Amino acid sequence: MLSGILRVLTSPDVVSLICRFQDGPTGDMLAFVSLPRRVRTPAHELAFLDETRHLQPAHDAVVTPWLARHGLSRLERLFIWSPCSKAIVVAHAAFHGRLDVLKHVHWIPTRSTDQPFDNATVLGALQGHVPVLEFLHSQGRLKYVAQASVAAASKGNLPVLDFIHQTVVTFNWNYAATLYVAAQHGQTTTLAWLLSVWVQDPVGTLFHALDVEFTCLRLAVRHGQHDTRRWLVKYMHGQGQGMLLPRVFAYEEHAVVDDIELKDVADAIWPVLQRVRRHYDMDNIARILDVLATGDDGGRRQVRAACFRILVRAVAFCRMDVLDWLVAQAIVDTTDLRDVLHLYAAVPCDRQHNRSTQAFLAHPRVQSWMGER
Repeated sequence: MLSGILRVLTSPDVVSLICRFQDGPTGDMLAFVSLPRRVRTPAHELAFLDETRHLQPAHDAVVTPWLARHGLSRLERLFIWSPCSKAIVVAHAAFHGRLDVLKHVHWIPTRSTDQPFDNATVLGALQGHVPVLEFLHSQGRLKYVAQASVAAASKGNLPVLDFIHQTVVTFNWNYAATLYVAAQHGQTTTLAWLLSVWVQDPVGTLFHALDVEFTCLRLAVRHGQHDTRRWLVKYMHGQGQGMLLPRVFAYEEHAVVDDIELKDVADAIWPVLQRVRRHYDMDNIARILDVLATGDDGGRRQVRAACFRILVRAVAFCRMDVLDWLVAQAIVDTTDLRDVLHLYAAVPCDRQHNRSTQAFLAHPRVQSWMGER
């Protein structure tokens, strides 16, 4: 008796009949349950953009066919059953420029605790959808504009940046971060436009132009953006900032002398040699000496002065690898090497560096170079 009842109740016809009159989600809505939710907010724009790269394909795989099949008619029913789905649909619409979806969702009532449009500004700016931003601005839903400018700069979306600059004048324009992202991603045209706007805009005076432009150069060198690096070098020369260029060697281990057009390559000697060994140290030193050797009088005086500066710097930083290279290449005179080592040994060191200095001076090769006096 019981088994017969179970067979009837679990038959496909009866189950479908029950589901037809049951209050709850239908089969086409169940896919929204398994969608991963966003953790980051646009306030942390870099983490938010990284999360978008991972989540958006999964969201699109569900939302795109669902909208293609049902259109806008079932959105309100979906949001009643799953309020969290509203933010997913809005983000999808902003990312893909679906202005029809945004306009429809805008008029659907939302719980006071939900903010489904918070991500739309940054996602629309990331993809370059100016109409999306215009709609959000007209409805008072434009948020995280500073972060949106960073997202637009990463993709080189100049129309979005121009819209933000011309229209949303009351918001804080995040110049420094926007410039940094443009340089990091090699968006040279965007970087040039931002710098031209910055110079003309009094808001730009809030930032230290020299520091920001130099940081842009560092980021371009670090991330291998050669076109942006070449443009920035010429730009900084044109702005009378050539004296800042040698400093890039002190911060970026991938900086190469040939890539930075220096008026005097000897200025790069001290920034090139740091306490920590780096990949291009020897190549940069050799290139500096080669350039100086082509100067007046065969560059003998310039080369000798540069060698002495290299020697002093290498000894001060206990760079045994540099000293070995200088001796092996017969670049420095042994007398100069001995004089510098004895002078360094006679100078009292502070307690912090005393141990490393004593260990360096006690090295057998250093002792052999110092010799007997």
